[in-house]
Amino acid sequence: MTVYDDADSDLVGSGSGESRCVGALPPVGTAFVTGDCAASDTAAWRAVTVYDDQDSDQFGTGVGTTRCVGVVAPAGTAFATGDCAENDRDRFANLSYEARDGDGDGFAVMSRGSICGGASLPRGYSAAIGTDPVDCDDGDYSAWRMVAVYEDVDGDGVGSGRLSVRCIGSRAPAGLSMLGYDPLDVLGDPDSLRISDFDSEIRSYLVQPRKRDDWWLL
Repeated sequence: MTVYDDADSDLVGSGSGESRCVGALPPVGTAFVTGDCAASDTAAWRAVTVYDDQDSDQFGTGVGTTRCVGVVAPAGTAFATGDCAENDRDRFANLSYEARDGDGDGFAVMSRGSICGGASLPRGYSAAIGTDPVDCDDGDYSAWRMVAVYEDVDGDGVGSGRLSVRCIGSRAPAGLSMLGYDPLDVLGDPDSLRISDFDSEIRSYLVQPRKRDDWWLL
């Protein structure tokens, strides 16, 4: 079998090789494989393209150069290229997203694009829109759902008249109500408290907490 000189004993030899009678392992000072680019360095034996990696996140940039290396890339270099933030080790890859929660209220809108991130998408971005309702106002933390509301002139919590659909949050805004059966909805209504005296169970049903899992309540 042909063996090659392996002066640094890194199991990769060099030179033209010679035919020897061997066993399962090559004789000391020889190797079965040739191509060692640094015959006197046990830590380097292969010629590989590496890229500048200033933030040491194992992703480089720029035009690569061929270096004689071992298992790991030399300090300040990386085997992979394409770093999208060369001075930030926590961001190195362009990641695609399908949904975004710009106001951080827990409800996203459909928005396709890409962003420079790390091992996963940054907070507020998602790879899929999911099953949650789409946020109706992604610029307002206090509003995320479309709800039918009525004008509540006397502010007793029960409105009247024609309904309109508004983007709101857990409660109806001032002057509006999600209930619409007040028979006397005027300022100074003496019977306001009696008319709006519905029990606490109904109130808790209509007031929606900011929590994804509770969306089905309304």
